[in-house]
Amino acid sequence: MKIPLSWISQYTNISPLLSEQGAKPLAHLYSIHTAEIDGIEKIGLEDKVVIAKVISTRPHPDSDHLNLVELDCGLLGALGIVCGAENVRTAKYVAVALVGAKLGAEQDFEIKSSKIRGEVSEGMICSEDELGLQEERAHGIMQLERHFSEELLESKLGTPFYALEVAIPGNGTANYSFPLKDTVFEIDNKFITNRPDLFSAEGNAREFGAIFSLPFTPYNGKLPTISGKLSVQIESPNVLSYELISVENIQAGISPLGIDQMLRKSGIAPKYDLVDITNFIMTELGQPMHAFDADKVVGDVTVRQARDGEIIIALDSKEYTLTSKDVVIADGEKVLAIAGVIGGMSSAVSETTKNVYFEAACFDPVSIRLTSQRLAIRTDSSMRFEKSLDPTLARRALPRVFDLLKFLGKNGTCTGAFSYLDTTKVRDISITTDLAFVEKKLGLKISKERAEDILTRLGFEVSFSNLETVQKGSNSSANREPEWVVRSQYDEWGSGDLSSKDEFFQSFSVKVPSWRVTKDISIKEDLVEEIGRINGYEQVPNTPITGPFSIAEKNTSIELRNSINAYFSAERFFETYNYSFSNQNKDALVGYADDSNAVHIQNAFNVEYTMMRRSMVPNLLEATAENLKQQKDFAFFEIGKIFERLGENKFTEKKSLTGVLVGSDIKTLRTVLDGFLRAILPGMGFSVEQGVIAPLTKGVVADRGIFHPNKSGRYVIENETIISFGSLHPGVAESFGLSNANVLLFEVDYQKLSHYFATASHTFAEIGKFPGITRELNFVFSETTPVSTVIAKIASVSPLLSNFSVVDEFRDSVKIGEGKKSISFSFLIQDLTKTITDEEALAIQEKIIKKLEGEGIELRK
Repeated sequence: MKIPLSWISQYTNISPLLSEQGAKPLAHLYSIHTAEIDGIEKIGLEDKVVIAKVISTRPHPDSDHLNLVELDCGLLGALGIVCGAENVRTAKYVAVALVGAKLGAEQDFEIKSSKIRGEVSEGMICSEDELGLQEERAHGIMQLERHFSEELLESKLGTPFYALEVAIPGNGTANYSFPLKDTVFEIDNKFITNRPDLFSAEGNAREFGAIFSLPFTPYNGKLPTISGKLSVQIESPNVLSYELISVENIQAGISPLGIDQMLRKSGIAPKYDLVDITNFIMTELGQPMHAFDADKVVGDVTVRQARDGEIIIALDSKEYTLTSKDVVIADGEKVLAIAGVIGGMSSAVSETTKNVYFEAACFDPVSIRLTSQRLAIRTDSSMRFEKSLDPTLARRALPRVFDLLKFLGKNGTCTGAFSYLDTTKVRDISITTDLAFVEKKLGLKISKERAEDILTRLGFEVSFSNLETVQKGSNSSANREPEWVVRSQYDEWGSGDLSSKDEFFQSFSVKVPSWRVTKDISIKEDLVEEIGRINGYEQVPNTPITGPFSIAEKNTSIELRNSINAYFSAERFFETYNYSFSNQNKDALVGYADDSNAVHIQNAFNVEYTMMRRSMVPNLLEATAENLKQQKDFAFFEIGKIFERLGENKFTEKKSLTGVLVGSDIKTLRTVLDGFLRAILPGMGFSVEQGVIAPLTKGVVADRGIFHPNKSGRYVIENETIISFGSLHPGVAESFGLSNANVLLFEVDYQKLSHYFATASHTFAEIGKFPGITRELNFVFSETTPVSTVIAKIASVSPLLSNFSVVDEFRDSVKIGEGKKSISFSFLIQDLTKTITDEEALAIQEKIIKKLEGEGIELRK
């Protein structure tokens, strides 16, 4: 989020620090202590934009729309400028960019002296957008008297425009003034899910105060006494707190420049002031709010679950259909807003609004996130609710509404209020630990004073006591702490190397503030982290690791994964990572028409992801179809988990290896898979069978597999299928839009592969010093005889044989006979003691032929 440092300074005055150190060093220090600063934006850098008084205006003699303007720039003297804005004729005070001034976000637009239709113009009278005060194009020049007193402007003639100060309601009784010149930090808190307080100016100011040891003053507004009671029905369990007040006789208008600029610099476009109030409070205190036009609300307000099929036209002018999983704010006739996400047009504040309901609430974060994702609506409000807001914040932020109304001069009447808090959802956490624990975890001695100062500045309540006073061994319920209280034990670190016994006994109890208990601080290690990060991680000394060390056993699981990655990467396969989710329609395309064994997702946020995947094939084929739009030849592999329901509350998950090869033939895939098994399971024999092959996963598509019946096969080790491969079945290819592509698929039984990889015994032999002779023989034998069996028979002929491989295979019922295959084998004949001769090699070759012919395996003629 974007936070102007002027807003931070309202709570923690960092202006002197900014002047002394500069924005970049300040951003760096904040980044290493709390959250990264993504960007720095400086506003109002140009001092050559000054305040001027309009002395006279007259029409340009050669133009019907230009004006010749004479200006008084104080000590800078008089100035003549040609200006085309119509409202310059009624303006009294303006902002003028002098010659040499550079405007624009990048300061790339330089003002120069020029002649416009024969008249000299010594500068430019600026509009709000030219001054960087707004993004949209202004209709004319900025008339300063509309925002500042004429007495003030008269005294500032010729001085820098950006030094002018504007005001917002102060954190107390007086207004808070700040210059237009400002620095904005963009804080990367998008992925910090445990720190909702960092989504506010106040929360970030608290961090600045802790990091730089500066005074911090939290907002402590007081809610006025409200006698009237509003009738509100809370009918949803997803409501943690709900505050509603009714204010009458307040006319909607435009916000003053101070509020306008704070919102714009924070990345929020101002609307009507009654709406700006809610955005102002959300940005300042982190509490999302909403304003309803009370005259458009019929009957009582009800917070409930939506009814399936209910429709709302939201503030973005889009129509949304709701389900019973969504929380809504409704009246007696209609839905007013999607709770925590977006308001509705039917109750929107407009220029005619006079009576308003102001709402502040806290909703269940999971419910808001699911609704936001399902409807694809991402708002500043939903983003904050998703982070688990403090339920008590709504009540604390409500007085700020009255501060702003008073500041705006709106003396409306508060006619009623409603307050609700689900106390069962409010956590109250206290943690007890000791300095010895902090020292042991950080490797750094932290004094009592330093630890107390850090935690206190962060809003924790700290009290030190002697650990000896804690009664030990008591099991009575009267002395038992609640389950969320963490207690250090007397002897927990008694054997540690402590710097002093007194320090060991220095325990302290910490009460966690409400804005840190929702999902952040719950154990004593969390307190150590707070102390460590604010104290500075760079303070932690470099300490050698001590203790007994031993070489860990080889992790075959990691080794197998690395070997697979190395092999397929070398073969130019790209590894993919797909979601572990699927849905019934997608699974049905690869044979899972029945979802009885599927693991369904209860809180599915998207119709595309309703169950855990039972096969990796669908997602991989979708990725293949997507990549075919860009290229025609590529290969993917993926290692992931597949999931299956075995029964009531019984589930299984197992690893799977699946891959695709696009734009190549089956022979290329065979070469890749042959090499894969030889690389992963060296020395282990395998055979290849061709035919109608069922996939390893259990889906069956209309009594057929996912492979083409005439272009598929399997690799077998010890009569078990370890790899299924082949071309896609035309029906499957068509379902995924792959009919016009040559897509080859393979599935590996990862469990069996892992078993053979872990249990295979590898023997090592000396590398031969003498050359060997490579020979090839082609044998014809039954289709049912495994290739591995034939290799084993060849190897048994002589110990000089090694390096067996299949070079080629051939099938033809006419040429070699029905039910037979012709396999060409390659092998090495090598003697480790001498150079082998051709005669010796020929003799071994003849023995091989004779042995195999004796077992019905013929040499192909």
